[in-house]
Amino acid sequence: MPRAEVGTPKYVANKMKSKGLQRLRWYCQVCEKQCRDENGFKCHSQSEAHLRQMLVVGEHAGSHIANFSSQFQSDFVQILSRRFGTKRVLANRVYQEYIADKQHLHMNATRWVTLTEFVKHLSRTGVARVDETEKGWFIAWIDSSPKALAKAEASMKKERATMSDEARERMLIAEQIERAKAEAVEDEHSDSKSGSPPSDEGLKRDEGEKVVLSLSAKVPTGLSSASTSASSPSAAPATLKLNPLKPNINPLKANPLKRPNVFKMAVGGTNSSGSNDKSNDKKRPASAMSVAEKLILEDQERKRRLLYSHAEATRRPRSQNFVAYEEKKRTGLLPLLELIGFQSKGSPSALFVLTPSHPSIACNSTTYVPLRLELYDAPQGALGESRPSLPKELYAVAPIAKRSSRRRRWVITGLLVGLVVVIAAAITVPLVLTRKNSSNDNNSSSNDGNSATSGASGSLITMDDGTQFTYKNDFGGDWVYDPKKPFESGGKSQSWSKRIGSGEWVWGQDIARGVNLGGWLVSEPFISPSLYEKYVNNSAIPVVDEWSLSIAMGANLAEEMEEHYKTFITEKDFADIAAAGLNWVRIPIGFWAIEAINDEPFLVGTSWKYFLKAIVWARKYGIRIYLDLHSLPGSQNGWNHSGKSGSVNFMYGVMGVANAQRTLTYLRILTEFVSQDQYRDVVGIVGIVNEILWGTVGQTPVQSFYYAAYEAIRKATGSGAGSGPYIAIHEGFQGPAIWEGFLSGADRLLLDQHPYLAFMGDHTTSPDALAARPCSWAIATNQSQKAFGVTVGGEFSSAINDCGLWLSGIGSKPGYPDCTPWDDWSSYSSQTIATLKQVSLASMDALQNFFFWTWKIGNSSVLGTSSSPMWHYKLGLEQGWIPRDPREAIGHCASVLKSSQIFDGNYPVTATGGVGAGTVNPSQASSHAFPPPTIGPSFSGTQIALLPTYTPTGSLKTLPAPSFTAAPSAKVGTGWDNPSDSSLAFVPVNGCQYPDAWNAVNATLPRNPCTGSGL
Repeated sequence: MPRAEVGTPKYVANKMKSKGLQRLRWYCQVCEKQCRDENGFKCHSQSEAHLRQMLVVGEHAGSHIANFSSQFQSDFVQILSRRFGTKRVLANRVYQEYIADKQHLHMNATRWVTLTEFVKHLSRTGVARVDETEKGWFIAWIDSSPKALAKAEASMKKERATMSDEARERMLIAEQIERAKAEAVEDEHSDSKSGSPPSDEGLKRDEGEKVVLSLSAKVPTGLSSASTSASSPSAAPATLKLNPLKPNINPLKANPLKRPNVFKMAVGGTNSSGSNDKSNDKKRPASAMSVAEKLILEDQERKRRLLYSHAEATRRPRSQNFVAYEEKKRTGLLPLLELIGFQSKGSPSALFVLTPSHPSIACNSTTYVPLRLELYDAPQGALGESRPSLPKELYAVAPIAKRSSRRRRWVITGLLVGLVVVIAAAITVPLVLTRKNSSNDNNSSSNDGNSATSGASGSLITMDDGTQFTYKNDFGGDWVYDPKKPFESGGKSQSWSKRIGSGEWVWGQDIARGVNLGGWLVSEPFISPSLYEKYVNNSAIPVVDEWSLSIAMGANLAEEMEEHYKTFITEKDFADIAAAGLNWVRIPIGFWAIEAINDEPFLVGTSWKYFLKAIVWARKYGIRIYLDLHSLPGSQNGWNHSGKSGSVNFMYGVMGVANAQRTLTYLRILTEFVSQDQYRDVVGIVGIVNEILWGTVGQTPVQSFYYAAYEAIRKATGSGAGSGPYIAIHEGFQGPAIWEGFLSGADRLLLDQHPYLAFMGDHTTSPDALAARPCSWAIATNQSQKAFGVTVGGEFSSAINDCGLWLSGIGSKPGYPDCTPWDDWSSYSSQTIATLKQVSLASMDALQNFFFWTWKIGNSSVLGTSSSPMWHYKLGLEQGWIPRDPREAIGHCASVLKSSQIFDGNYPVTATGGVGAGTVNPSQASSHAFPPPTIGPSFSGTQIALLPTYTPTGSLKTLPAPSFTAAPSAKVGTGWDNPSDSSLAFVPVNGCQYPDAWNAVNATLPRNPCTGSGL
């Protein structure tokens, strides 16, 4: 890329290219695909994948555009608020920073065609202050957070408290002037829209009289009655009278305590001719009305016009009841009417209308507005015809008890009682009807329970145990699950993530942002301390891992472990993970999900039942699964999460090869199950071994087993894109560089790295300096993506030290000098939170495709709180050291990368199942043969042939499939995807004696190979 002078357009263009900003014209937002030119875009628009995607989008195009618009606004405002705060800034400058994000959403997919329209929208919705200058549109974010509002209010109170009376009066006058100007503008706008002059709807008043407002509506056009037909045209003026019940009498001229009984008059009828009273017959000059009054009048007039436009109805008031509303503010009447209103569907038999019926009444320094409730028969059609449909926008309330007393104190009591009833009806009726309508229009109502098959944010979810929660997703995600069709396409975790079942995951285009569900199906003391604390000091044996815990539990093992599986991770966690902006989970599982042999004390099979639940939940909420075989026979690293702490007996020691053979069988069983059509769209990765101890086992044995596992899996699945899951291998804590060229040509081999700041032992570097260190991982990650293939961060955390209860095992002590301030997350300062967030952002951006360790840390029953907060994603999300939107991390480490170190999204062809995938270089195949030529501690040559081994003659187990009550005939699969994969299971040779598979490092090497004769 040629150099250019800083600040020139060429320099800016080069910077944009280096950041990957190609989404400028030929970009398909629906498919999230960038095309090179117009011809490429045309080809893409005619492709099968695009047309299929458009069919999906076309069903709810408005919803998708709304989601895109919401996401665009959210991302734009996020940059505006976090980058510039409340400062005034050029809108185009913010937009340029927005499009610097490689994953930004193209504005052409939103409802705003230009940036100008979008900026005006921000102004109208109160998100930002906007002004136009010669240089363009300037915007300033309005901080409307509760904290900011409280601060502003406190500041204003303080200013007013210290303000002089004269200054206070000047401020009040200025506020009144501003309100008057605003109302004048709104009045002009409403007049221009209605097309009628203000005087037509104004109030009439006599000179010297106090202005009294009446909010009654005009008699609807076309309305006929006995009284109106008898009156002359002049007797029915178009202007409003002060009292529609007794038109020519002003009730406020009389003593309010001796006013006529309007309730009695309402029952007896009204005289609309006005011929009996001429004292107040003169017209009064119109006076200006408030915006609220005009809105009420226009709304009532509109409703009456709509009502009587369908048929010539006869006005038959069936009841006139009166209620009162305390008028602290005159505009407070409008919200009340809006609260009472609801949309009615179909053709109701009657119509209730609530209207202001009488001037306000002052009593004991309180002002009341009487309201009239009228019930009308719905318009009837001709004889034998069905009733025509009424307008949808009709208002209705329940009847209110009449006021029966004429005495003043009973009047007031009746008004107050009426107010209470109206408010109760106003709240109850709309809510009930809204929920009823919601259950019909949206399949997410609680009334439907488990019958709901889809829903968006705000819908109600009922879990298997009957517990309910509200699904919330601010990223445009949704859930989809039909119990009668359990293997149909599933949910969408976010608007930018692919829906389960809608297409293959494409590495290089789709970004995996995930978390581990550590401590769930393979327990760990530091993740679920309460599970262990019960037995740590109350057991005859030391409890340090799941092996010893299972022994300590004894007869309670099945009950207590299943309770842990049932409660530690639930369906709600999957919904929350999607709501956190994540689209993958990595689920560790132990081999005892399949079987346990000899005296292995683990609970067999129960964890698999909950893994099947995880598949259902993941499909429902649009989450994909990376299944990791976390605990292997014999222990691959001697740590507690391998099942048993102590020595390494996997590919190491006398039983190393036999334990590896047993593991190959388990990997085949797992892969055959998840490769079935019913599960393959959810489970996309299978990890063959977690954190093998490279320094102990050695490079040759590790790579030998990796190749043997690869061969066994690909023999079962076949090769090429779509044939089984990706195969993940751990880098052995050696970094990605050492794996360049390993098994070149292998089909969809994925490298998993676990970089942890916490275990680097650096206790002297400042936290701020440590926070920037993860960015250095980006260089090695990008290089590995180019040379090896798909490279992910399978584990990392926000921790910058090894503090945390039992982090390195029960009874272990951290190397960090003082962990007290780091363990107590409730006392974290804002600086500490900011530092930890920098660690999170740097790690996410450097690793790109990542899985945080871990989603949650259970509370300690002793401490009463989470004991390792820097490893707790959910807690960090709530407290602020984990970003609420993981896309915030994009570009965080851009400054450390040179243009040549940026990964362009193109992997080696075979790494993603392209042409030639599965053809491993023959020289590598021979150099990584299994068993290896050497194995630790010091076996080689002829000794390898003497090591105990298993024989492939046993019957294969198949994992059980889930059962669905609502779909008993659903095809759940046989548990075995490829019938041609008929190799038998590795099992002990009959008659051979084997040393302890978990403690055979120093066992005696047999003198002769065991052939089954007992030698």
